[in-house]
Amino acid sequence: MVLLAAAAVLLGGCVTLDRNAPRASSAALTGTEAGDTTLGRKWSAGAPEDPQLSAFRLLPDNLEAFAARVAMIDAAERTLDLQYYIFTDDETGLFIVDRLVAAADRGVRVRILVDDMCAHGIEKGLAAFDAHPQIELRIFNPWRQRTGVPARLAEFLATPRLNHRMHNKTIIADGVLAVLGGRNLADAYYDLNSEFNFRDLDVAIIGPAVAEANCLFARFWNGPNAVPVTGFRPAPDAAALFEAGRTRLVENRELMKNSAYAQAVLKTEFVEQLKSQSAHWVFAKGQVLGDAPDKPTRRHDQSGTQAFGNLVGEMFSSARRELLVSTPYFVPGPRGTKRLCDLVADGVDVRILTNTLASNDLAIVHSMYAKYRLRLVKGGVALFELRRRGAPFADGHVHKRAFGSVNSSLHAKTFVIDRERVFIGSLNLDPRSVGYNTEVGVLIESPELAQSVAESITALQSPEWSYQLVLTPGGGLNWVCTDGAGKELRFRHEPDTTWWGRLGNRFLGLLPIEGQT
Repeated sequence: MVLLAAAAVLLGGCVTLDRNAPRASSAALTGTEAGDTTLGRKWSAGAPEDPQLSAFRLLPDNLEAFAARVAMIDAAERTLDLQYYIFTDDETGLFIVDRLVAAADRGVRVRILVDDMCAHGIEKGLAAFDAHPQIELRIFNPWRQRTGVPARLAEFLATPRLNHRMHNKTIIADGVLAVLGGRNLADAYYDLNSEFNFRDLDVAIIGPAVAEANCLFARFWNGPNAVPVTGFRPAPDAAALFEAGRTRLVENRELMKNSAYAQAVLKTEFVEQLKSQSAHWVFAKGQVLGDAPDKPTRRHDQSGTQAFGNLVGEMFSSARRELLVSTPYFVPGPRGTKRLCDLVADGVDVRILTNTLASNDLAIVHSMYAKYRLRLVKGGVALFELRRRGAPFADGHVHKRAFGSVNSSLHAKTFVIDRERVFIGSLNLDPRSVGYNTEVGVLIESPELAQSVAESITALQSPEWSYQLVLTPGGGLNWVCTDGAGKELRFRHEPDTTWWGRLGNRFLGLLPIEGQT
């Protein structure tokens, strides 16, 4: 159901995508060009004397993260660059599309790179969006065959490169302001999904660190894996579809404008600070890090970018007092398990927050992670699993909302080292993120930001929000939490699951596919 244009209509017949479709290289705004924008001038006016410092603002709240994206799109004057794994046609996704089209209408150049994993069946919609003269859309590492499950399956089995996906999540305005982190563009990341919502974390960046984000985007955009949607065959009547699609954008805009959700977004602290021009930024040294577009062929090559697998290992090993980790998908493997237990043996307080089986949206990943829980806990690692729903109030009632769902799933990918450095990005601690997918993130040297993220992780590790895994006298595991009255609860099995669900997950754990999760 992924869609970037409002006029998505399923194509009939055989559709292909020519990977050799003509394309032109282009670059982000830099130097004088970037400085000659409102965003650039504001940065120049408030920049610190130290040219190595950038400005950072955490975006832990889903509503504020949505507001930040809308605000930077509306503020852009020259360019907008977006790079996302998922971009959907739900309410928030269409609203972002609407603002991007409005930016393009006023002359902003919009470049959008999306992964092909979720982009099948919507070729007309993608081509329609690209029909705007100021918008260009490319698909990362696409299948040639667009329709027919047998044909696509055959291509996947015969083409190992299709296992390589782009997991990045970045938006950059005027080459000056960037937001990156764990959030895709879909309702579940912005508190508007009716079934569950992700707990996530992004960071807004302005200053010299954005130049690294610009360079990374350029490597993807101008690389051979970024294929223009003009290569679809047969070519749809994109211009006509685009004009027809504007109607749906207007309808969605009107639907959201007076909604309870919109009113809540407008009342967020971030929006209020934008109105009063009092937004708080932290100045610090930071480095945007990312995988090369051809990552699988560069596993042992550090040129140009740093492979995240080696980088994470180095950062974890540098911890001397404390290592706090938040990762929705956690499959440490034998080597990672030993590394974490060795840190504990060296006196490091290692605490990891991940999902329960009930809160995990990918059961197959959880089944692989479950193999290592006992070894981690025996090795002294403090292991916490986020509850799908926090403890109810003392009277037993559950908090209800005017929009979205109270059910949640951890999606923030961050770790804090000695409360001095913090990493925020798209990287999961599992074999797929480390070995196959491309990822992006920023490493910030800031005790203030590190402390803030550490407090957020610690708060979610509380017994009201998470289960802590503890050893039983018999050498097994219990899940420990508290109820709404603060009474301790213990579970011998995966909490909030059925017997059948646990059995199925154990079966998945027997499959020899850990390296693919």
